[in-house]
Amino acid sequence: MESSQVLHYLDIWRSWMKHDNLKLGYKTKSSGFLTGSIHSFEDLEDEVDSKAAQTVDKCIDDLSTIERTAIYVRWMGEATLVNPIMIDMHYDIALSKLAKKLPEQGLY
Repeated sequence: MESSQVLHYLDIWRSWMKHDNLKLGYKTKSSGFLTGSIHSFEDLEDEVDSKAAQTVDKCIDDLSTIERTAIYVRWMGEATLVNPIMIDMHYDIALSKLAKKLPEQGLY
């Protein structure tokens, strides 16, 4: 997978992470099933993006702690005490690992 595709999926993941609305512990939309609640192409697109974001999230969880931290620092703006040079180095490693993992999970 090319790095531009990985960055595309990380962008979808970031949006999902920042806008996933939980009420009483339940998501407002189910990403596991395509149901009659889809009334437009935008609804279908949201379902596909949500499923892709969940897949990316799982792949990020499988990374080492420092690689996962690097992704969160770069994409979610989280603060860290880790040296920025280490973040940059491990971010590049994380991207290359995601480029291999995402296609294995069905994202192309």
